[in-house]
Amino acid sequence: MTLSRKLTKEELVFRIKEQAKKLNKRPTKRNSPQFYYFSRKYFGTWGNFIRAADFDLKKIQKPTISKKLTNDFFYLLGLLITDGHISKDKLKRCKILFFTSYPEEKTLILKLIKNLFNYNASVRTKKYGFNKRPNYEIYISSKFLAKYLIKKFQIPSGAKSHIIRVPKRLFNTNKSNINAFIRGVIDGDGTISSKTKCVRIASGSIKFLKDIKKLLSSTGVSSGSIVKEKNRNTWVLHISTVQNLRRLQDKIYNKATFFYPRKKSRWKDI
Repeated sequence: MTLSRKLTKEELVFRIKEQAKKLNKRPTKRNSPQFYYFSRKYFGTWGNFIRAADFDLKKIQKPTISKKLTNDFFYLLGLLITDGHISKDKLKRCKILFFTSYPEEKTLILKLIKNLFNYNASVRTKKYGFNKRPNYEIYISSKFLAKYLIKKFQIPSGAKSHIIRVPKRLFNTNKSNINAFIRGVIDGDGTISSKTKCVRIASGSIKFLKDIKKLLSSTGVSSGSIVKEKNRNTWVLHISTVQNLRRLQDKIYNKATFFYPRKKSRWKDI
């Protein structure tokens, strides 16, 4: 739709309503650049323009961060590093994303985000595969929180699988926070194998696994060598002796509030 520069305020409001009927939803400034230009010219902001057209304007949420970081925060950090992502687009808009294919895990992550940041995260559902299995993308739209995670915990935005490291802060925190972080890492990218009777943590970054090995050692859990998978650019760390598996299980689930039930249930098999 091409808009004339001679449009009045009233005509502009009429046009945006017509556009909404065609789209069957309220237009956004992203898909209506001309309307966005005129909204700033005539109304000062996009929000003022939308309100003038009698549309509901989504309330902007601002996540809060507690000065005292809890075990639950470090658990979420483990999930983000292994099975999450921080995105930044050309307009420098940021999102913190978490992924899962299990409804109960989606609910857990939403509750955890609400508890930690007083923020109602959004969910986008995509279906894939022959059985159209849903994949849930849970995201927080916040430049403030993204910058905090990038600066304070060295989590890079964009592709990170081959360069990620354990945040330095983990080596200067208490054992309870470390155990919560390890639980998040195992829930996000770990495998509890009944076949090989071990826990394996995979990563594209060997440095990350070396860091994990140090963290485990600091809590009294010994792990095996880090080996490269055949024909894959992935490294794997194993924890396999009965003594270390029992010790690891006791430590990461001690007083744990949040965890993936499907992962915890597999421990009985090993």
